[in-house]
Amino acid sequence: MENNKEFEAKNLANQDEAETKIGPASLIDTNYSPEEIVKIKEIITQQSFEISCLSAMHDDLSLDLAEAKKHAFEDKLTGCFNINYYNKYKKENFNPKTDQGKIAVVYIDANGLKEINDTPIELGGGHDAGDQMIVNISKYLKRNVREEDTVIRPYGFGDEFIILIRNSTNDGYFEEYVNFRMDTIREAAKKKKPSLDFATGVAVFHSSTNNGREDATLDDTKKRAEQGMYHTKRNMKKKTTSPETQK
Repeated sequence: MENNKEFEAKNLANQDEAETKIGPASLIDTNYSPEEIVKIKEIITQQSFEISCLSAMHDDLSLDLAEAKKHAFEDKLTGCFNINYYNKYKKENFNPKTDQGKIAVVYIDANGLKEINDTPIELGGGHDAGDQMIVNISKYLKRNVREEDTVIRPYGFGDEFIILIRNSTNDGYFEEYVNFRMDTIREAAKKKKPSLDFATGVAVFHSSTNNGREDATLDDTKKRAEQGMYHTKRNMKKKTTSPETQK
């Protein structure tokens, strides 16, 4: 008889209005003794506690999952997007058939990181100082591009970034605009304190031959932007080593 009553009590605990319906008067009407009423309440309280715990665990797991998804696409040092996001972008946000001339890749490489890393800590250098320079550049880039532009630190190490920029207005001079914009951003960065120095290269996706440029994938565009960045970097070195600059 005791087991049957416990079974009835557990079923009652699963009803939506169990807590409001259970009271001394209603239980006495069903011929439960005061001792049995106390036991029923204990069972209901325990099960309510267990349900609350399970609900809290579910909420925690949902938050953990959301946090894990966020970090899967985020560079740990800078908070920029990472290579996982870039690969996701290629699959979900890029279409070679319709993105002709509509997306630019900017390839960026910081200048001076090796020198900072190799400078003794007591002189303001070292790897922590180098990491701070990378963070400063990432913040500067994110502040100076449009909200819809995407700043990515693709490799999780080193001083390279890429920016994906959409031609949202179908500007026929899109590549010239992006080059001008990046030159302006780069020159302004040199005047900051501490100054930030980096080289940039720009390429716009072209799926058909256009002045000798033909991209099958967005990675091809990224490679051309990287080549442009190295060309810029060589020119910057020539300027710093020329007789004019050494006077």
